[in-house]
Amino acid sequence: MSTLIQNLTRDEKEKITKIKTKLVRAKYPRQVRYYGKMLHNTIAKAEKHVLSSINEK
Repeated sequence: MSTLIQNLTRDEKEKITKIKTKLVRAKYPRQVRYYGKMLHNTIAKAEKHVLSSINEK
């Protein structure tokens, strides 16, 4: 997992951090669900991107 984190682009890291902040500050269950799904999808996309870049090397 650490290699995945190291290979994330700066934009991906910032995006994940922003969504995490929104998730922590969410007041209602629906917001938690929404930001949780958003975070999950963002991490999955970043993971795919990193894995594909590793496979190209």
